Amino acid sequence: MTMDTVSSENSRARIKELSLDQAELIEPLWQQLNTLHHSKSVHFKDHFAGFTFSERIEQLKTRDSIKIFLALVNTKKVGYCLCSIHGDTGEIDSIYIDETQRKSGLGRHLVNKSLQWFKANGIEQFTVSIAHGNEEAIPFYKKFGFKPRYLVMTTDSAR
Repeated sequence: MTMDTVSSENSRARIKELSLDQAELIEPLWQQLNTLHHSKSVHFKDHFAGFTFSERIEQLKTRDSIKIFLALVNTKKVGYCLCSIHGDTGEIDSIYIDETQRKSGLGRHLVNKSLQWFKANGIEQFTVSIAHGNEEAIPFYKKFGFKPRYLVMTTDSAR
């Protein structure tokens, strides 16, 4: 496990690299992200209400490679970025920064770590999906060169 440090005007965070086997370390932060998506969802509140961390981890096991970057301030977990490689594409699957650390540069640092990991693995195409209702995240990703490519529409799974 490697670790580096990122400083902002608010705090000094350590970044730990984790494998999928250590994913339980990010579960409380993932739950906060899922709650955020649930609160912002226009059409799929039931999906987020019933979606579990275990289900998400099972989905990720189909990927070729997984990396998790966990941010800690002192011993408090304050953010993470979970990314994966499948085929010739790298995906930022999930990122969450605690409210106390937003706008500190921590999210930017975690995305940059993910992009570096992709490039070190020969990956040059990157994707990120943004849940409907969380469009305020779009400008953040545009700073890294992400552009809208598709709008995917789905039906409720109950139909």
